[in-house]
Amino acid sequence: MKIYISVDIEGVAGVVDRSHGQLTGGAEYELGRRLMTLETNAAIEGALEAGATEIVVNDSHGPMINLLPEMLHPKATLIQGRLKHLFMVEGLDDSFDGMFLVGYHASAGIRDGVLNHAFHPYELRYNGTVWSETGLNASVAGYFGVPVALVTGDDAAIRDAEAILPPHTGVSVKRGITRLSGESLHPEVARERIKAAARSAIEQLGERKPLQLETPLTVDIDFYHSIEADASSMMPTVERTGDRSIRYVAPDALQAYRTFLASYYLTRAVTA
Repeated sequence: MKIYISVDIEGVAGVVDRSHGQLTGGAEYELGRRLMTLETNAAIEGALEAGATEIVVNDSHGPMINLLPEMLHPKATLIQGRLKHLFMVEGLDDSFDGMFLVGYHASAGIRDGVLNHAFHPYELRYNGTVWSETGLNASVAGYFGVPVALVTGDDAAIRDAEAILPPHTGVSVKRGITRLSGESLHPEVARERIKAAARSAIEQLGERKPLQLETPLTVDIDFYHSIEADASSMMPTVERTGDRSIRYVAPDALQAYRTFLASYYLTRAVTA
């Protein structure tokens, strides 16, 4: 049984500040990446106990060199590095039986979502629905026929997953207060719950269904700055719909994701 794990950091217990996920964060960043690695290990351990035989972990936050390789469970392989063709789901294909999303967060603007965002835009919408990184990555998994079996993060992230995903196992490890504050479980308790949930998710994998979106997909992106829309609107198929907004239509979830990634890289270049 082959399991794919995409790991973010904002939804990890004990992570509440930008410094916890930034290379410039010093001791706080070292704390954040250690907590991130240990929650990943908890998910791996639970999956292995339930019968998983192959596990691929993708470091999916920021520069994507956050997970500590020497601390990671030795039964897993690790994908790292920031320039990837499929970014947060690099290496995912139809050979996997299930996907875990560990340490995930809510979309931009959710009042109790700790460090809420969706990549770079002010707001992202798929077929008119406000979309999150959970939705983005789950939709690519759905394209490959892979179900999301487990999502971990804060309360707001779990609510988001419950709204957009077919049945899955969700574990909240903290309650958001504002974007920059929250009440976390003790890290050991959070890891115990993640491990148990991962075991349960694998045991119920046969009942899980991939996320299937209505196609073609209409994707709307509202940016923070007009220059981001300037850059993105240069791409073929992309329509400028406002001072800070664009729209494109994609035939399937994979193409929608790849166009979104191209926009991400372009806008990072012009706003750096």
